[in-house]
Amino acid sequence: MLLAAFVITAALGAGCRRVPAKITAVRIKAELTQTFDQLRFSLRIREGDTILEEPVVLPNPDAGVKLKGVEDFVVWVDDDLDGVQVTCGVTGIRLGADIVHRQKDVIVRRQQTVTCVVRFDSPADGLDGGAAGEAGTVTDADTAGDGPRADGGVTNDGARLGDGPTMADGALPADGRPFADTQVPPPDAQEPPPTDAPVAPADAGLDAPPVPPAGCRAGDRKAFIDRSIFPAVAGCGLNNAMSTYSQAIQNASAVCADGWHWCRPSEIAQVRTDQSPGQADGNCSWIDNSPAPLPACSQKLTSYDRLDCQGNVVQTSSAAGASNGAACSLVDPMCLTNWKLTVPLTAFNRTSVQGPGVTCLNHIGWECAGAIGGMSCWITCCAN
Repeated sequence: MLLAAFVITAALGAGCRRVPAKITAVRIKAELTQTFDQLRFSLRIREGDTILEEPVVLPNPDAGVKLKGVEDFVVWVDDDLDGVQVTCGVTGIRLGADIVHRQKDVIVRRQQTVTCVVRFDSPADGLDGGAAGEAGTVTDADTAGDGPRADGGVTNDGARLGDGPTMADGALPADGRPFADTQVPPPDAQEPPPTDAPVAPADAGLDAPPVPPAGCRAGDRKAFIDRSIFPAVAGCGLNNAMSTYSQAIQNASAVCADGWHWCRPSEIAQVRTDQSPGQADGNCSWIDNSPAPLPACSQKLTSYDRLDCQGNVVQTSSAAGASNGAACSLVDPMCLTNWKLTVPLTAFNRTSVQGPGVTCLNHIGWECAGAIGGMSCWITCCAN
């Protein structure tokens, strides 16, 4: 069951950001052998115990859901955490009391969702053993699931496990005794809810994965339909319709949602997928040609019918022409016609362009922007 997800970022670097093709995330997977009312999830950087986000407790206790088996929680993190070791923590809660805590270390990988499996191996975990203040706190990486430490919950490197940010309020008795002395009923002693009490369905609102934003101010995409495949690229409509390139220049900032902008060719070229963008209609989506990669008329780009600028030459033109005007011609030594770079939606994974001084740009092709015979396309928006 996927309980929830949240997004965090880390200010570990600055500078120009490129559009990610995938999401960098940590999936915390809790494997439970006993029943809990709630779980507290946490994520922190292992070195220095830097807290990435305050612990999150799910689900709402009023939901009446009993958690057992496998529970998932997805944490979106910044690409800058690539290669950083983080600690996933899960605390089982019953009747408002912390029963047992487990944690595990994983390495974040850019544009991948790494799974952090936190196992609750024994039904008695956390109910006996361990010194007051650290009862039931164990690191899977250090103990391989052998239960609480008899030495008071101290790891091999001397770090106290009970002092981390994953235990939000300690939840230990005021007299400092271990959990074994508290009046917590065993897992099989919980009374079932009254027969007339409403019980929420097991999947009530809990299984829906996080949905990336639409990216279009109107709220719906016209191209790059599947947000899970294209979380940071969207094809948007001007009043729900395709537009000329001249109209795209004037309206792109209004068409793209807040936090999004009109895509540049280099951003689209970074998308890594073999999936088709999908579209409501049409076969192209305009991108920002200003300034053109090679603005001089004599500097031309050649398009190919395969990715990585392989295969057959399709067309050689310049993007330096006007944004509207006469009909387009393949023979245009003075740039009087209006070829513009675009995203060919129906040939997304079999087109590319390059030119002198311009690295090969995948998923990019030519389209006529002329007033006579010119195309109408969607407007391509990219996340900032």
